Amino acid sequence: MNYDEEGWFSFYPHPEHEGYSSLVGLIDHCMSHSESGVFCYSRARVPGSPSFPVRLTKPVSRFTQVRSLQYLCRFVIRQYTRVDHIQALPLPTRIKGYLEEGHY
Repeated sequence: MNYDEEGWFSFYPHPEHEGYSSLVGLIDHCMSHSESGVFCYSRARVPGSPSFPVRLTKPVSRFTQVRSLQYLCRFVIRQYTRVDHIQALPLPTRIKGYLEEGHY
């Protein structure tokens, strides 16, 4: 998410297309575009790793839905650990299995 000095919201620091004057406008546009297919592709964290198609269909507010500590821990671990490296972590097998589950 980017908010530039001119007051425009976008997903990119230098949008090639117009930005949106409100966050709601940006979200509405993304949801509308996602109805007909892929909105965009994720950016690879590591060069050479794959990107994934992204569709934004249901906005979820982190303020109206509080996630469990278990969920947040998995989120952070998955943010910093490649999926193919989870089994190498010094954790019990059950926790490794939980980390490998889809989390959305």
